[in-house]
Amino acid sequence: VLEGANLKDASLIGACLKGVNLEHSDLRGANLANADLENSSFEGAIYDNCTVWPDNFDPRAVGTIYFNE
Repeated sequence: VLEGANLKDASLIGACLKGVNLEHSDLRGANLANADLENSSFEGAIYDNCTVWPDNFDPRAVGTIYFNE
């Protein structure tokens, strides 16, 4: 469970986050390239234009919030 975690600027490249609760976490600037996000929950998590998502991942479809400083 990483609910509410500060993962700002974290390098999570290729991480296995399968089924992890990332709700309300700070993902601004995080690099999640090639991460396994299957069945993870993101409701209320924030991200920005520096956040790197896995290919074909739609952050808005899982309830994340774009944060523009």
